[in-house]
Amino acid sequence: MGDRKNCTQLICLSLQLYGQPDSNFILVEKYADDRKTETWDKAVESALKHLPVKIVQVVSDQGRSLICHALKSLKVHHSPDCFHVI
Repeated sequence: MGDRKNCTQLICLSLQLYGQPDSNFILVEKYADDRKTETWDKAVESALKHLPVKIVQVVSDQGRSLICHALKSLKVHHSPDCFHVI
């Protein structure tokens, strides 16, 4: 999971699913006014509503709202992505 700003000051929430090494399936890609935990909760819940998917781990850039989303909302393990660790 990650997020980034674009030139219009809206934030693009992006959630990718990695089940198989070559899947790279994008579940969520939407613009939002903020990147709060609640915003992530709603976006992910909406994306997974009709899919037989179980999230077991979140990998992110260590943003506080993403860590909170993983640990408190999804109740799964969180790990930093390699790009932001190096």
